[in-house]
Amino acid sequence: MKNRNTLVLALLSALVLGGSAPVLPAQEAPGKVPAPLLSRVATVGASLTGGFGNTLPLSTLMERAITEDHTRVLRCFTFLFFQRPVAIGARQIDRCRKHQPTLVLAVDFLFWYGYGFVFSRKGERAFRFERLEKGLAQLDRLACPIVVGDLPDVTGAHPWMLSPYQVPSPEVQKALNERIHAWAAHKPNVLVVPLADWVRGLKTGVWKIPGSAPGRASVLTPEMALIWDRLHPTRVGALFLTEKLVALVRSHFGDRAQGLKLDAMETIRAMGLETCLRGEEPAETGR
Repeated sequence: MKNRNTLVLALLSALVLGGSAPVLPAQEAPGKVPAPLLSRVATVGASLTGGFGNTLPLSTLMERAITEDHTRVLRCFTFLFFQRPVAIGARQIDRCRKHQPTLVLAVDFLFWYGYGFVFSRKGERAFRFERLEKGLAQLDRLACPIVVGDLPDVTGAHPWMLSPYQVPSPEVQKALNERIHAWAAHKPNVLVVPLADWVRGLKTGVWKIPGSAPGRASVLTPEMALIWDRLHPTRVGALFLTEKLVALVRSHFGDRAQGLKLDAMETIRAMGLETCLRGEEPAETGR
């Protein structure tokens, strides 16, 4: 209160005596230029973000993709997100906010707000919608641009990893995704990654491999892209997924994201993973 009174008196004195107004603290100055989009990137989410089964967390891939000066990408994930998504998600956003990010990648953050066992008498739709709203509310706590994935249909995943009872019914899953897209529709700083479309394309054989050389596969198949559980990506799958993610972010944020670049095929060659595209040996199993 004392500092506030001092500032008020200084302003009044300047007006009455014709002196110069005091300089306000920098953080209060109007028209402050925001930090570059890629200067403090953070990743939040579950096993996809953490690189389960492929040892390539999204933060590691983003470090490779960011070509301009930046703070080390924050790695905030847990493979146990499914156990307590509401509590775990809140803790991740708490940690993320302390990092003061300029961009948050929440590609699979909402997955376990939509998936999981239904322990409620309300019925599946009501339970899943109630929990999804809690996930969206956490993302609303972030003031910076956000890249968030919708919910892919992972029906057919190995039951040891994902029980069929944890998968939303097709009707509910469709409605949940409509809610995610509606939530983001009027938020210019929110980009929704169409994981549902991407996974559907992978399963139906329409995901083309850019730059494939003669004699190598031109279509990314589930056998190339997914580990034994048919849920998590192989290293090859993670690289192609991140390549699509980088392209989407560049397209959406324009000049602010031009410091992003990732060539999946170039990286695959550098890592000696080309045989995984020819089917000469199995991709990483993650066991």
